[in-house]
Amino acid sequence: AEKGPASDAEFVEAFADRVGRRDYSGALALCRERLKAKPNDSYALELRQTVENFVDASEELEAQQAEREGGGEEDDDLLPPQLEELEDRAFEAAGRGFEAMYSYLKADDERLWKVGEQAVGIFWDVGQIAEPGPRQQRLYEISVGLTRGLLAKLRSEGRPVEEPGEGQLGRADWLIEALGQLWWWFELGLEPDPWLLQGCQEEFLALKGSMEALVGYSSDTLAQADYSELCDILTQTWTLERSLVCGLLWETPPVKLEFGVARILAEVRTRPLTEPPLPGFYDCFYLMTHVVYILNCFNGYLPNRRADCPWLYSYLERCLTFWLREVRDARRAKVSDAVASKLRALPPSKHFEVLSKLGNSADALDAIAEAADNLRGLGEPLEDSTTGEAVREALAWLLGQQEEDGFFYSPGQARDPADEYNHLHPTWTAVAALQLQRKAPGPSPRCAAWARHAQAAALEANLAKPPPPPPAVSAPDDDEEDEEEMEAGAEEEMEASEETAMSTREYDDSAYMKLKWDDKPSDAWFDRQKIEKHKVNMILFDQYAKPRSFFPIKLQPGDTVRISYTEPYPTSTEKNIKDYKSYKPKDMKTSSFTGVILAFKGQYHTRKMVMRTMAGSMADAMGMELTFPMHSPCLKSIQVLRRGFIGRNKNAYFMRGMLGRKNVIPEDKDRAGMDKIYKELADEGRKAEIPVADYPQLPRDRYPLPRSVQDDENWDESMYAPENVDTRSEYELRILARARLNFLRKTRGNRVKARCRQEGSGLPMQLKTGRMYPQRTGRNANWDSIQHYKLKSDRSQWWIKADYRASKL
Repeated sequence: AEKGPASDAEFVEAFADRVGRRDYSGALALCRERLKAKPNDSYALELRQTVENFVDASEELEAQQAEREGGGEEDDDLLPPQLEELEDRAFEAAGRGFEAMYSYLKADDERLWKVGEQAVGIFWDVGQIAEPGPRQQRLYEISVGLTRGLLAKLRSEGRPVEEPGEGQLGRADWLIEALGQLWWWFELGLEPDPWLLQGCQEEFLALKGSMEALVGYSSDTLAQADYSELCDILTQTWTLERSLVCGLLWETPPVKLEFGVARILAEVRTRPLTEPPLPGFYDCFYLMTHVVYILNCFNGYLPNRRADCPWLYSYLERCLTFWLREVRDARRAKVSDAVASKLRALPPSKHFEVLSKLGNSADALDAIAEAADNLRGLGEPLEDSTTGEAVREALAWLLGQQEEDGFFYSPGQARDPADEYNHLHPTWTAVAALQLQRKAPGPSPRCAAWARHAQAAALEANLAKPPPPPPAVSAPDDDEEDEEEMEAGAEEEMEASEETAMSTREYDDSAYMKLKWDDKPSDAWFDRQKIEKHKVNMILFDQYAKPRSFFPIKLQPGDTVRISYTEPYPTSTEKNIKDYKSYKPKDMKTSSFTGVILAFKGQYHTRKMVMRTMAGSMADAMGMELTFPMHSPCLKSIQVLRRGFIGRNKNAYFMRGMLGRKNVIPEDKDRAGMDKIYKELADEGRKAEIPVADYPQLPRDRYPLPRSVQDDENWDESMYAPENVDTRSEYELRILARARLNFLRKTRGNRVKARCRQEGSGLPMQLKTGRMYPQRTGRNANWDSIQHYKLKSDRSQWWIKADYRASKL
């Protein structure tokens, strides 16, 4: 039992390592071995399904790329350039990015205020470790200007109040913003403003180090925060604790925080990692990148130490590999003929830059930039290692994402200038990662003091120990007593659920009996097993139904249409096999059939269209009819050639008896004029004014169907009890109907003549001709009359409702 958690952690680590190296067959084999040992391991099942889905999707993309003619060169064979080749381009791209962000912030003071003191960090986090020169001097000037502007805005806002209004900062938010500004006054070598320093001291003392008042969580409730909230808590706690550790407020702080960064790192280590591409991976990844930034004071003190948390850097390497594979697969799927011709015209050294612009992941740029920045901070050589190749590929990809305005964008990202933080963040992270020349360690004594404190906090939190495996992994089941207790608890829960179900049953006990093959079910059993066909049909109809835009407007029987459809056809390689037909979509041929619509048959997804045409000519002509499923995926298009008028007829089956020149249906001028108007609208580019087809046309074909009267709330089943329903057989009813018919024939004529004489009207035609009812020949001569009087009998209403009820059930 003691080896269980260790083996779980080893399984997760081994699986993540294989996925990071793109060894998917090894990852699947590892999952199979895991499932043999523990068949109920739901986490291993989820990981295996995730890898299988990803492998299938990648194979489809590779197949599409192989089929595409002139698809260009495979970018997997292109090695990313070395850092020396990227230095000049990275330096120029970073300069353009800095100027673009500064222009964006200076254009509107409200933008600068919404970003806050982090705006200074965009420039001076990079500037303080940059090589001395014009670039560092320019970043210093920008940082000083932004710092002074933020202080002026903070002064205009004034000190915080107990109950802030709309747009005002609360006490905790004001203190965190003010401490961030105070930090930059010290880092830039400026004399701290007395008003700012005094305000920070007074607000800090007023809040008394309560973390619940400062960040919204106490030490006891910290476990309730999710990954995204924990990332915000970590950066806010770092801002507060940094001011005390580095002596910004006092040499000896009179107040201590309830907890510091060490407590948050300990909470981070207790949470399992979310591996890509499982749900929740994105928030987990950003939390881990900010842990690295907190340890090195946002690159203020480099290099990073892998020994502080080796599992964390391994996780970042796996995530970087995942993001690069995402953009690589996306651009492989987007290589077109134009791009391929462009690649042929360029030297091989420029191919990587062109292909890097074809990625389409909206979040790829921020993630790749932060992961590459963290891994570069280790100071490890990047020439020959696998990590170095991934980092160089990431930097080369970033250089291909800069636009003409100087900003960096992911190709699929929405560009909203009104969202200040998300508009700046991709460029912010990209220019930080593209800083290839760095001074390590940095010159700031405060960053060095914080780095030493952070390393001690990491040791206190035991951050070097890997986190536990995901909770979905099943626990070891070696303890027999625990198994017996679990089984007993499961049995009790099952009995309780059965008792609850018994108390809430809607039918008699006979409806729940298990029947043998020769048992006769009760009526309650049939009621319980009843299935509503409409719901089942609607489920299938929603799956297979074609959109209404596929069908022509007001399509009716009598219209002449041309149907395009696909049918199986023997391929060139299998033509020698007898009766062989390939049903693969690419091997099926497209055919067409032109004819007149006779009728529509069926409902829901099984609706069919019967069409007829004349094959042959002159005396050899013969009718040919085909039935097309209207919602079949093989049906490609329906084109109306002529509108036919069939009057009040519901179908055009009468065409089967029309020969020669009579085999023509007159044109429906109203619908033909409608088609002409809609065609003119389409030619003028006004397709939005053309209505969608009201398919199908008949009321019985509109779904969902009308509700039955038995489904209404006022339906009274007692009115239709079996003892009140007419139970006479068909033979008895026929004898009674004949007797009643003979009686009426003798008496009704005299009564009708007497009533007509009283009213002064003429005699009915039936009495004049002597034919009371329409007659037939044969055995069913009087069947119409019998049926008529059967429905006029004393118990006729029970007849109708009993038949209706039987058909419904």
